[in-house]
Amino acid sequence: MPGFEAEVAALGRTPLEALLAGLRPDAHVWAVTLDGALAVVVGARPIGPSRAQVWYVPSRVVETKRKDFVRAMRLIFPALAKQWPNLLAYAQSDIGVRVAKHLGFRVMAPVRQNAATLYPCVYGGEI
Repeated sequence: MPGFEAEVAALGRTPLEALLAGLRPDAHVWAVTLDGALAVVVGARPIGPSRAQVWYVPSRVVETKRKDFVRAMRLIFPALAKQWPNLLAYAQSDIGVRVAKHLGFRVMAPVRQNAATLYPCVYGGEI
């Protein structure tokens, strides 16, 4: 997905490196399929008793099934918020910010981390 690839490139990683970075021992990871094809891998890493940092890595399937992708993701984040009421994600591009807003996240003021500008995105309570 071109928007995701731009986000990953902004951090100096390949899509595989981004996925592997999220697969830490304390992460909870799910695969979402659309019409039998892998569409997205979603992960959550607890960062406190009621907080988790979430991420997702879409496949090219999402390019042709955007509405189905959004519907699925809109089911996933409320379910995650039941376990962790405060979800935090980061967007690194304008496309990432638009997707985060579309999925129900509140986008906060940008922060600089190393050479990248990150937009903290909050779902649920406050982080």
